[in-house]
Amino acid sequence: MRFLSARRIASACAVSAATVAALAVPGAATASIGEQCSGANIEAQGASTQKLAHQTVWSPDFNTAAAKTACNGTQGSKAKPTIKYNSTGSGAGLKAFGAEGATPDYKDNAFVGTDEAPDAAQKAEIESHAVGAEAKSLETIPVEQVAIAVIVHLPEGCKAENGTGVGAYKGRYALNDKTIESIFRGTLTKWSEITDTGDKLSCTGGKAEEESKIIPIVRKDQSGTTHIFKTFLAAINKTSFTAEAFPVGCPSALGEESKTWAEVAQGCENQRWPTAAKVVHAAAEGGGALAKEVEKTASSISYVNLADARANKAFTPGVGGKGTPKFWAVVQNKIAEPLTYADPSSDKDVEKLANANCSKTVYTDGKTEFPPASTRELWNEAQAALNQAKYPLCGLTYALALRQYSKYGGGLETSLGEATTVENYLLYAVTASKEGGSFFLKNHDYEKLPTNVRKLSEKGIKEIQF
Repeated sequence: MRFLSARRIASACAVSAATVAALAVPGAATASIGEQCSGANIEAQGASTQKLAHQTVWSPDFNTAAAKTACNGTQGSKAKPTIKYNSTGSGAGLKAFGAEGATPDYKDNAFVGTDEAPDAAQKAEIESHAVGAEAKSLETIPVEQVAIAVIVHLPEGCKAENGTGVGAYKGRYALNDKTIESIFRGTLTKWSEITDTGDKLSCTGGKAEEESKIIPIVRKDQSGTTHIFKTFLAAINKTSFTAEAFPVGCPSALGEESKTWAEVAQGCENQRWPTAAKVVHAAAEGGGALAKEVEKTASSISYVNLADARANKAFTPGVGGKGTPKFWAVVQNKIAEPLTYADPSSDKDVEKLANANCSKTVYTDGKTEFPPASTRELWNEAQAALNQAKYPLCGLTYALALRQYSKYGGGLETSLGEATTVENYLLYAVTASKEGGSFFLKNHDYEKLPTNVRKLSEKGIKEIQF
């Protein structure tokens, strides 16, 4: 968002008489948004998992698509407001809206993207920045599903073999839940210890290379991708471990202490890992940077959004063919015998873009099926159940928007035009009909929302006002 300009002042003067009257009456309802497509150009920031969706699909298509919810110059006012999305990470997105002690910045953030839905404390903190807003004025709006790929770079001179008997998995590990959790807990430390379904290494240097230590590499920044991954690990093992001290920049100065995966999945805790795992924190922020770190580090393993994994072509067999030391693993998707495995991508480990393999994902809060009643409620406990028809390491990713924009920043840092474009754009993004945002997500390494979640998102988006 930007400070008020002459253009904005002119736009504000065009507000309808009904809207002006509503604003003038103490205690009156918040003003509705403007005519479709009449809004301002906006900027947003947040989750790196949403980067490719916003930058290569939704934002350009919003100004060209024929869908009724788009703004291609023929719908509504016939204007074409633009959207710029900056990929800064879920943690930065939450802080931009005033979570975790940060000063909110509405000037440059019309909405924020996050894979880590705010918990009760974060939601209350964000909403505390509003003056005179009604209760639950923050909207947590699911916009798409993502698959988190477990990416591997074997020791030099090694290739993977597995005993699944499935040809499509040749040259890749088929990893059990407990194996993945044990690697990041630090109780499984050597490649020779990975024996799921007959997994083994074949190395030109023999046993010495097979005994190489596994190097877990993790995100440098507070990350929604990390949140989804740790929530998955928490479902596998609920016992505690000794966690690293808080990193620089966190509000607490606590040192090492006993924690569970669930306790280090949210907020600044998100950056803490078991001390026994001896994780390497990536040198740069973002999922793309993490993929690059694994690409150049032999004997390493990590987790990234499927879109980031495929964008880094080192993890597909286009160059080296099957048997390359760099790949994404297939992951156990059934919790009862006989165990089965699934790929994060609908077309498996190839260079061609496809969908995240999340189309039938069942979400829970750890006990019962999700979702909650509306987008004004808490979504932070949403997690994919371990037992899935397809890939188990899937997650929802969200846009945070304000139900009453004029109540935030004293009305000086928000405008009717910005609220209008946020509503228009997000509604387009989740539209599943032909040429809608969800329609165009196909074959971009994401997956559209389940129908029941999409309907809640649409309802929440339509509640956005100024």
